[in-house]
Amino acid sequence: MKINNIIIAENSLENFSGHFFEYTNALWEYLRRSSCVEVLANKNVSAEIQNQVGARPHFSERFWFDPTLPDSIPRKLRRFYKYHTLAKQTAIELEELSQQNEVDSDTLIIFPTAVHNTVKAICHWLIGIKYEKRPKVVVVFHFALKDGDKFNPTTRYYKKALKMISQFGLDKNVYLFTDSYFLKAEYELITNLSLRVLPIPHTHWSESPRRDLNSLNIVYLGNARLEKGFCLLSDAISYILKNSKQNIGFEIQAGNFSGGANCPIRKEVDKLESISQVSIHDKALSSEAYEDLLARADIVLLPYVGNQYKSGTSGICCEAIASAKAIVVPANTWLEAQLHEFGEGESFNEYSAIGIAQATCKLIENYEALENRLAIKAEAYRKYHSVENYFTIMMQEIDET
Repeated sequence: MKINNIIIAENSLENFSGHFFEYTNALWEYLRRSSCVEVLANKNVSAEIQNQVGARPHFSERFWFDPTLPDSIPRKLRRFYKYHTLAKQTAIELEELSQQNEVDSDTLIIFPTAVHNTVKAICHWLIGIKYEKRPKVVVVFHFALKDGDKFNPTTRYYKKALKMISQFGLDKNVYLFTDSYFLKAEYELITNLSLRVLPIPHTHWSESPRRDLNSLNIVYLGNARLEKGFCLLSDAISYILKNSKQNIGFEIQAGNFSGGANCPIRKEVDKLESISQVSIHDKALSSEAYEDLLARADIVLLPYVGNQYKSGTSGICCEAIASAKAIVVPANTWLEAQLHEFGEGESFNEYSAIGIAQATCKLIENYEALENRLAIKAEAYRKYHSVENYFTIMMQEIDET
């Protein structure tokens, strides 16, 4: 298939935060070597992002933006009007690309972190373009439809948006992807369209040999958040120190939280600081400092709430496996699937400090036996979760359709 122009459309890209930047940056760095590629970002995108990925301010609405609605709209309909407003505005801004002759049948537009109103906007836009002039559009879903075993309230909006693709015969123009087999299964429950699973393109690694053969360094990475099990850490660490015979140290990243003395995260940080074997990193880390922290780890704790992280992916999990680190993760999740297929470590069924600690103690006990396998598995993991493989699989799907 002839593709002369590639657009990465990320209407939530404003700064270096989260998936919006990570996915866009990985694709930009890879595609700019051999393709004519442009990044369309939010109109509030920072100058630093514009310089780093060549982003052009274009979209006015982020997908979570809460537009001002008239008081006359009934409460029950406000969510519908919110999503309708977001989709309508995005459709208008996509139409501007057509009016400026920036898209044609040889254009590929990639939406790396799409949601339902993105899909709805894409459909409204493509309907107004002659079939032979329509660009190819890639939609990548990252957000779960279920909270535990139940569909969440946004599911019906995804269902309606996906139905539009079939209803208006756009399945030859719109290609659906996700980065999780768990998410693929969820989405295919609400549509007759199929989704293809992509690797994660922004997987970094910080491999280094074990520095102290007489001790283990256990690390918690990322923002301090309740749903990521942060407030269970002090009790879990106390249990581990009491029940393990190994010499162990802990490093905890605890940045990006706010709140006073009564904030649960603040209280947990205070408890962690009282444990002599724990080092706290309570400031935002630079990329270099984060990579150094990951490199120092022997074991990475991912004590996430299983129901909230059942289907979704985790960049930290990918980075840990790719860096040849053992991991501790919740059972019956995408995280555990990655562990069993590619990594080494333990999973916990009971979401509690003791459940997490017992899984960690088991891993500590078996660490010497599995250590030699970590590097071998990491190498295979890096080849799969790479931007090269991401784009190859994407283009294969488009060429085969």
